[in-house]
Amino acid sequence: MQKAGLIKHVNNAFAETNISIGAVFEILNQDPSNRTVKEIVQIYYEKKCDSLIAIGASSVIDIAKVVNIVITEESDDLKEFQGLNALKRPMKPLLVILTNNGTGSELSNRAVIEDYERKNNMAFSSNLLFPSIVVIDPRMTLPFPSHIIV
Repeated sequence: MQKAGLIKHVNNAFAETNISIGAVFEILNQDPSNRTVKEIVQIYYEKKCDSLIAIGASSVIDIAKVVNIVITEESDDLKEFQGLNALKRPMKPLLVILTNNGTGSELSNRAVIEDYERKNNMAFSSNLLFPSIVVIDPRMTLPFPSHIIV
């Protein structure tokens, strides 16, 4: 995202507001896991963030949703939140900025990540997982080849 210049678009959009970007974590792995979640949660707390921005498509959005679960529920035991409607608290604000608008993750109340230790998927589903805001900006898809833009 940094190389493609997408972070610059987001920083420019926030430049004239009183909102500051506390940290940027770029996910390079196609299938992020609960290890990625732990890394991002640690940065979230270190930088004293109060909301999340996911710039990307399905796996990035799913990771942001699961990070939100850990932060909001104040527990890193993701097993207790798996399945349908296991979440108890309204999530922190989550802004999703799409780079590929064909996956549907931005409109979903679900998230799936890999459990790195157990080598299987963890699935979460709750109406509390819907993003707060979704932005579809054609400039965010320009750096990508047309064959991957749905």
